[in-house]
Amino acid sequence: CRCWPQEKEQNQLLDCYDDYEKDIAIKLILKRGLRSEEVPRVSADCIQESDAEFQILQVPLAKRGYRETFIPDELATEIKSVYKVKNDVGVNDPIIQVTPRTVQNWVYGACEDLAEKTGNKDWLDVSAHDLRRTWATSLIQSGVTGDVVMDWGGWTDYQTFRNHYWRRDDEQVQSNLEEAGLV
Repeated sequence: CRCWPQEKEQNQLLDCYDDYEKDIAIKLILKRGLRSEEVPRVSADCIQESDAEFQILQVPLAKRGYRETFIPDELATEIKSVYKVKNDVGVNDPIIQVTPRTVQNWVYGACEDLAEKTGNKDWLDVSAHDLRRTWATSLIQSGVTGDVVMDWGGWTDYQTFRNHYWRRDDEQVQSNLEEAGLV
């Protein structure tokens, strides 16, 4: 089942945990499009200044290298703060030192809690991958081009990206048709 939590639901999910590691992990997936296996690779050193006036998160890849995605100042500050507060974490060490499966379980746990609190059993169908999909779709719907979203999200196959991550929004289609003078 593919799920795309709406903004209100995203905010409920983001408010679910008081634990900074769980909170940052969910933000990295939902607001930066990281895969659950990428979250435990992020260190404070992954945050870099861009040539423009924003920060970049260099997401370490499994084998070698990295991909870059935009990171808001607030989240960058949170990540850097963890590094400064935790005595056992160096600037190059992952700030969230758990397995990818643990990250997935944190998402499932938050969703189970929300299903119980809200009475909405649809939360039980939401996965970490759905949060990544929601991120990609929200960027597309806000006007970010598909090639930029693919680059930021690490997708290389347009057809796969289009078929699995890009949800058509009828309101957006209507707006585009109106802007083009077609309706």
